[in-house]
Amino acid sequence: ALALIEKHEADGGLSEPDAAEFIQQALETFRWHHTATVSLDEYRQLNAQHRLIADVVAFRGPHINHLTPRTLDIDAVQ
Repeated sequence: ALALIEKHEADGGLSEPDAAEFIQQALETFRWHHTATVSLDEYRQLNAQHRLIADVVAFRGPHINHLTPRTLDIDAVQ
């Protein structure tokens, strides 16, 4: 996906096949992982501290919080 971002920036856009490939790569990057990296007990302990911490620590892959684009202070809106 990074190479296609660079191509977009250099060329001012992507061809339709490149755009379709970029979407597929982005979907793979942010797909849901069904297996946690911690036990249920560890997850509960993390969740007791903060639900976002539990999510980031317990599951593989990048995490996009749906509030992030809409606020300057994520802590203030929780």
